[in-house]
Amino acid sequence: MVEVTLERRPPRVLAALLLCGALVGCADAAGRADTAGSAAAATGSAVAVPDIAGRSAADVSKVMDSIGLVAVLRTDPASGPAGVASSTDPSAGTILPVGSVVIVTVGGPAAGWPPTSAERAGAPNLLGLLVQRRPDAFVGLGFDDQPDPIVVFNPGVDVESWRARLDEAAEGAPYRVRMCPRTGLELAQVKAVVSTWRWEARPADGAFAVVIDPATCSVRVSGDWFTDGDVRRLGERFGEAVSVVDATAGRADG
Repeated sequence: MVEVTLERRPPRVLAALLLCGALVGCADAAGRADTAGSAAAATGSAVAVPDIAGRSAADVSKVMDSIGLVAVLRTDPASGPAGVASSTDPSAGTILPVGSVVIVTVGGPAAGWPPTSAERAGAPNLLGLLVQRRPDAFVGLGFDDQPDPIVVFNPGVDVESWRARLDEAAEGAPYRVRMCPRTGLELAQVKAVVSTWRWEARPADGAFAVVIDPATCSVRVSGDWFTDGDVRRLGERFGEAVSVVDATAGRADG
């Protein structure tokens, strides 16, 4: 991971949605996802693409996430009301491996920049809003034990070409920049697979959390009941793309 330290502004908004607008290029995002075979292949699980026509973009993302698919939203003003899903690619009913990417078309124009006054009022931190809107460039915003947040770029992005826009959005406060070896889309695929992982001995009340951590460019898995075998297989399957947190307390031998 490459890190460049700059002096800019802390964010409050975390990138939570993979959004593919008209200027982002969904074909490029889908093509990159196809190369992430280690994240999406051979889990032994497959699911059907749901029929999401007429549902809000937020609902679509939740539905896809709950069954282990990764929604990438494409805006199209001709597809219907703003923020409402009209179709998917592949189409509803298609059987896909867990971790697969589904392009979802929603109505309305792609979000522009700078944001309108109303948009800024809903998300007053412009740095967070900028990162959230451009998943083609950013993995997300990360935090560690340092006070300044980290703007995490997808691999291969020209960081310098973004400097002016980051400076404007940061409004003079400090931040840092890192280049992640994996794209946010690839991490989303890993998250989908891990969320449906076949654990060795999950107890009936065995809750666990799976989140994308931009600061470490990994999917963070936390729980206190994982076996050594669980941890070993996750490492063998995903390497540094997965980090296990708080997995020692109450761990059984695997």
